[in-house]
Amino acid sequence: MADGTGLGALIPSLGYSKLLQDDPDSVVCLIRYGLVNPDSSVIMTPMPGFPELTETDLSNLINYMNTSWGNDLPLTSPDDVAAAIATCDE
Repeated sequence: MADGTGLGALIPSLGYSKLLQDDPDSVVCLIRYGLVNPDSSVIMTPMPGFPELTETDLSNLINYMNTSWGNDLPLTSPDDVAAAIATCDE
C-alpha cells in the first residue's frame, strides 16, 4: 500500500520490515530474481524478478525502502548490491 503496510499475507509490509532489517542481501536477491511460493500451505502472491535493474537501480530502490515507512536502516551502495548478487541462488 502507499503507506508501506502491505496487504495481509498476500503482500508483506515494508514498514518496519524484518526482512529489510535482518537479511538485506536476500532483499537484493528477491528483487533481482523474484520469489515463487515455496510452501503451498501458505497463501502468498509470487513476485516477479527484475533482472534488468542495475546495481545502482537496486541500490536506489533499497535505500528508498530502508528510509521510508518508519524504517531507519543503513544505506546500501551499488558495491553492496553487487556483493549480494554474487550470493543469490538463481
